[in-house]
Amino acid sequence: MSQVKGLCVLDVDGTLILEEVIDLLGREAGHEAEISQITSRAMRGELVFESSLRKRVSLLEGLPILVFDNVFNSIHLSLNVPEFISILQKNGILVGLVPGGFTPIVGEISKIPWYCLFHCQPA
Repeated sequence: MSQVKGLCVLDVDGTLILEEVIDLLGREAGHEAEISQITSRAMRGELVFESSLRKRVSLLEGLPILVFDNVFNSIHLSLNVPEFISILQKNGILVGLVPGGFTPIVGEISKIPWYCLFHCQPA
């Protein structure tokens, strides 16, 4: 991309990819149903996001870093994402990813040739 004409920033969980990464991590930790329920309620605005995130993350305690490979291999891009990003980039639009966290997953996604940058919130 020779000249940047704009910026398109995409959410990752449930937007760029079909899944919520924290739910997939919950599956690996044996708490999929509980974490998924909390996630759904938080996304509907029924729970305070910060406290619900802390609760979900606490259920992941002790999970080895190696599970991120399993999680990355089980995610699915949303429909037409590669085509959408290709069109943006052909038109000089820089693409960025802003997830809720989990840098290992977004780091892997950002290695796909059509991504340029990403930002994860510090813990």
